[in-house]
Amino acid sequence: FIDLTLKSEQEEYVREGIQWEDVEYFNNKPCVDLIEGRGGILALLDEECLFPKGTDQSFLAKLNSQLRNHEYFAPPSGKGSTNNFGMKHYAGLVGYNVDGFLDKNKDTLFVDLSNLMQTAQNSFVKQLFPAEAFTTKKRPPTAGLQF
Repeated sequence: FIDLTLKSEQEEYVREGIQWEDVEYFNNKPCVDLIEGRGGILALLDEECLFPKGTDQSFLAKLNSQLRNHEYFAPPSGKGSTNNFGMKHYAGLVGYNVDGFLDKNKDTLFVDLSNLMQTAQNSFVKQLFPAEAFTTKKRPPTAGLQF
């Protein structure tokens, strides 16, 4: 978004002959791809959630093995960093602790809420959560993919 906006604005200034100072900006696309892209952090998290014996540690091991060569991924380093990884972006190196990642991604609130609303006495509330929408065998979207 920033790349597109700033780049197009600066190109327009050049076309219109407007004097301006070139604005340098950080291209955040590689970071977004690291998180949301195919084989990125969220994809690996969803994949790990499919395994009954998947753990936060096995997720971290998968991150380290599959993303270790990504220029914006920082594997754990040093003592006491067994549950952490980092990402390099415009704010510098930001660390993340994987404790609870799998549980948080398996968020069942929507399914639980939908089931509860099906028991409501109010017909309008029941219409908001139709039962047939929740009888699919398809795996529900994880919390990470809902946003």
